[in-house]
This record gives sequence, C-alpha cells and structure tokens, in this order.
Amino acid sequence: MKTKLLTLCCGLGFLFAVIEPSFSQEQPPPRPEGKTPLPAKRPVPAFPMDEAGFTPAAEKEALEYIRQSNPKAAEELESIKREHPEIYFGRLKEVLMLTHQLQMALADKRVVEARVFFDRAQALAMEEQRQRELLKMDFERGMREERLRRTQKDDPARFEREKKIAEFERQSRELAESYFKAQDEAARKTLRTNLAEIVTQLFDLREQNRQEEVKRMEADLKRLKDTLEQRQKNRANIIERRIQQLTGEAGTMEWE
Repeated sequence: MKTKLLTLCCGLGFLFAVIEPSFSQEQPPPRPEGKTPLPAKRPVPAFPMDEAGFTPAAEKEALEYIRQSNPKAAEELESIKREHPEIYFGRLKEVLMLTHQLQMALADKRVVEARVFFDRAQALAMEEQRQRELLKMDFERGMREERLRRTQKDDPARFEREKKIAEFERQSRELAESYFKAQDEAARKTLRTNLAEIVTQLFDLREQNRQEEVKRMEADLKRLKDTLEQRQKNRANIIERRIQQLTGEAGTMEWE
C-alpha cells in the first residue's frame, strides 16, 4: 500500500517538477466555434498526500485547481462524490492529471493538444452521468417494448411510432458513444449534426404520443363529467337505494 502511494506521489512530484511554477496569468487562446473556451495557464500547486490519498486540504485545493481550468469537470466530480464516493478519489486523480497535461500544453502553446486534454477531463468526469442516462434509456426502452406488445393490435399507428422511437433511441446511443470516443474535430462535428437530426425526430414522435395521450385523457374526463352529471340527476334515487341496502330492505350493499 505504502509502496503504491510512494510511486503515485513520486509520479505526481515529477509531473509538478517539470511544470514551471511561476507561469504568469495569460488570456486563454481563441476557441473553435461552438466550443467552451480553454482556460488561461496557471501555476501548479503541490497536493500533499497521506497514506489514505489526498488530505482534506489537498482535495479541496485540487478541486479548486480543476474548477479554475474546467468548471464543468469540477461540478461533475462533486456530483460523483455525493452519489458514488467509492470511485471519487480515483476519478479525481485522473481528472487532475489531465488538468496538469492541459496546463502543460497551454504553457507550450500546443492549443490542439490542450483542447484534447480539456475535453477528455470533462468526458471522464461526466462518465457516471452518461452511464446513468444510458441506464435510464434502457429502462425506458424496456417499458416501450412492453407497450409495443400491448398496442400492436389495439393501436397500429402508435405501434409504428413506438418502433421508430426504439430505432432512433438505439441510433442516438450509438452516435453519442461514437462522439465521446472520436478524437478528430471534424468527425465530432459530423456526429453531433447527425445526433441532432435523430434527437429532433425523436422529439416530434414523442410529442405525437403525448398529444394522443392528452386526447385520451380529455375523453376520459368527459366520460367522468357525464357520469357525475347523471348521478346528480339521480341523486335522490341513489341515496334512497343506499338507505335500503343499509337497512336490509334491499339486496347487495354497494354505492352506485
């Protein structure tokens, strides 16, 4: 355990040593269109560690260091700490290392590499959220398949829509995974465009289902209102029959 920690500390120490500690604050480089701007390069602090890993003070400082360079990654790390504490420190170390690599690339004005490290850190921190979204989509797909079995005979039009939704959901998951794995900016742009088209069609299909659901609910509400109106007209008779049931003058005892 101590040997592993010593190796980790030495590795981090070497990384800190090769970074000039007195970098001046600079304006961030220009960003590609549609991208989050890259941060300015910053001094790299030391992060003291004990046998358990980060000390509380070092953890706080590391998170703040990440936040200055990549606010979204820091936000996702805090979410992981709340929801998945068992993997939090491992993920923190990985994102911290990518943040160091980002700062080194910025120091050498290697903007393309800096963008790669920036995006990787954000994707790594968001991995748990993406996994939760995929699980949710899988659950919804299972529910949709069950609805398909019920509606194939009763509602053929809805059945066809649900089949399209299932197919578009599958395509959207595959495109999203390809987007996160792609390193080439042009490929990512194309994948994102294709994903937007699929998600737009999904939205329209889901809206059709919701509109039909609203119509069904309105029809049910009308039937309930008609029933209520009829009961009010027969109020006296209904009350009398109930009294007869309670006094044994009538057969079964139930409200109409």
